[in-house]
Amino acid sequence: MGSSFTDFPNEVIQHLFSEDAYKPMANLIRKLQKKEFGKSVFASTSHCNFLITLESEYRPVATKNTIIISFDTKTKFFDVGYYDVKSNVGITYRCIENQAESLVDAFVLRMFLTENNEFLNIEAEETPTFQIGQHVETILDHYSRKYHKGVIFEIVKHHQQNRFMYFIEENGKKLKKRYFKDNLRVV
Repeated sequence: MGSSFTDFPNEVIQHLFSEDAYKPMANLIRKLQKKEFGKSVFASTSHCNFLITLESEYRPVATKNTIIISFDTKTKFFDVGYYDVKSNVGITYRCIENQAESLVDAFVLRMFLTENNEFLNIEAEETPTFQIGQHVETILDHYSRKYHKGVIFEIVKHHQQNRFMYFIEENGKKLKKRYFKDNLRVV
């Protein structure tokens, strides 16, 4: 039986990531261990990768979705990946430490939502719901926690999800966050 992420042995973390160059990795793991989900997921290591899964025992072939975290000491960037066993597809993002923490949070949420390894049902879109120049406001929910009201200045189709992303400008400032049709409503 594997250790829960919260109970993962500190000695192993210190051994793997004791060099100064790996301190950001050790810091990230310690931050993540304090999160509420740490009691409900399991952790293991593979070389300098750290794995988080719902599987209690390490297996050479994953039967549950897995989050993989690694740190590049040369570039000082993290690689955070998610492997979906049902679709046999993985995706990895390169990011800085505080982005890595948020990305792992999002991947853990997805892992719980797809615990039975079912696809997330995302409706493909042929045409955009909103238009450039249209006035919109954000709908407050788990994705959009801060209220914004502005004008759509750019629409881009998400390559993998086959749906549209909307970018809004609020009081002359272009927001970096992307929104989907479910996150916005016309004002």
